[in-house]
Amino acid sequence: MEEQKQEESLKNLGEEEEESVSESVRDLPSDAVKELLSEGVCARCVFRLFGLQGRVYASPPSISFLSSLSTTTHQLCTLCFGILQFTYYSDDAQTLLRNQNLPLLIADTVKRHAYQFHTFSLEVSIPPIILNNDNSLRSYMKTKFGSQSWFQENLHTGCISTKDALKFSLIHPLENLLECKSSMGNFRIRLTYTHTKASKGDQNRSDSAETCKRRKIGMLKFIIDPVLLFWM
Repeated sequence: MEEQKQEESLKNLGEEEEESVSESVRDLPSDAVKELLSEGVCARCVFRLFGLQGRVYASPPSISFLSSLSTTTHQLCTLCFGILQFTYYSDDAQTLLRNQNLPLLIADTVKRHAYQFHTFSLEVSIPPIILNNDNSLRSYMKTKFGSQSWFQENLHTGCISTKDALKFSLIHPLENLLECKSSMGNFRIRLTYTHTKASKGDQNRSDSAETCKRRKIGMLKFIIDPVLLFWM
């Protein structure tokens, strides 16, 4: 029942709003989009690199449309390392897991604790390496597409952070599943993502770009012992 409710909450954006979202996606420059997809960048990261905001991140049709343009089969996004694909590694760091029902998983965890609240806020913590990836890719895009008009316009919009893109992806479904609005209320949900090598004390280690692409990012022990914290 809850799973059906989540599916309805994701799809029921309203025809006009969904059309507006789809139009924004279709208007993205195809050459740049295909370039990014060929480099293993996921659909949600493409959205944020072009400064798109709002419910496009929680729109399955838009995500599917963009993903269908990709000619590669990257398991993990080379930019967000799977965070925006709702992907994470198991406890033994050997099994790659993907759960498109992440909002439902969070909502179920909240409900099991039987918290009483009227609004909630979502906080996200991600490792610095993701920001470093963003800066490197923006520099590459400036070199390759800097002379094109869409890039000049995009400079004023700016790139949406992975943190904000994840919030866009989760907040609307969570509002429907938890039956309350997101605001700066007292009840806070915090998702913490960590760099797997950070736990080994080598956060400051210098790595090549290719090594970084292979690094695993995960929500540690999400299934067995979630790094999913609540404050009242």
